[in-house]
Amino acid sequence: MSNNSVEYLHVVLAQIQNLCAQASQEGNTDKHQQIRVIHWMRKLRSQPTSNPTWLKSVLEYANVLLQMLVEGVTEEPFTKMPPQGPLPALPRYQVARAKTAKRLVRVRPEQQTHCNSAKERPGNNNSEDVGTVAVVRKESKQIQTQEQDDQWEWQRVWKGAFDKMHQKLQAKTDETEALATENKELRTLIEGYKKTLDEADRNQRDIQAKHLAEVENLRAVHSLELSNLKTRHQQKLQEVALQNDEKLLRRRESFSNQQV
Repeated sequence: MSNNSVEYLHVVLAQIQNLCAQASQEGNTDKHQQIRVIHWMRKLRSQPTSNPTWLKSVLEYANVLLQMLVEGVTEEPFTKMPPQGPLPALPRYQVARAKTAKRLVRVRPEQQTHCNSAKERPGNNNSEDVGTVAVVRKESKQIQTQEQDDQWEWQRVWKGAFDKMHQKLQAKTDETEALATENKELRTLIEGYKKTLDEADRNQRDIQAKHLAEVENLRAVHSLELSNLKTRHQQKLQEVALQNDEKLLRRRESFSNQQV
């Protein structure tokens, strides 16, 4: 029973793979949704199936995903990337919908069994098993081929996104380099202005110091000249006073002689 369930899981995943590839060829699917479906398929293939409970959970996920692809409506949890770690249990209403998908998947193995030989009968269990194994092998080979194509498509999508990111980064880099060059030029210009202002300030201080020195020198000269003028003026006053005293003395002597 477990082997049949595993084979059935492979058939479901193959059917999902075919629907996804067909939709991609017809251009009826979103690239991001297609990538999410591919990740979900890889997630389901990587889940442990040795335990019947685990296998049942994986089958439920696969059937629900197939049903959504058939109906063309994507719902939770397949609107997002698969989670890390074990898968949580699906809601019961989604599991109930998956029964329809299970009937759809069984159509293909039955058709393959009827085409094997005119001598084979539908009731022959061995013939049905051989046909199922052949279908599973064929589907597995198709899955491997499609996985390789998906990997190339995934690489192409990521390469396109990476090229856009690289172009944006290159544009930002060029803009940063241009701003850095402009900033360097402005710094050089500012340094030149600063040197010019510093030199003008030094010249202003030198001129002011020379001016103050000249003022002090003029003050010293003026003070010396004023002192000399005062000295000469004092001497002149003394000379005039002596002359007046001599004249007054002579007048007195002359007046005294006249009286005698």
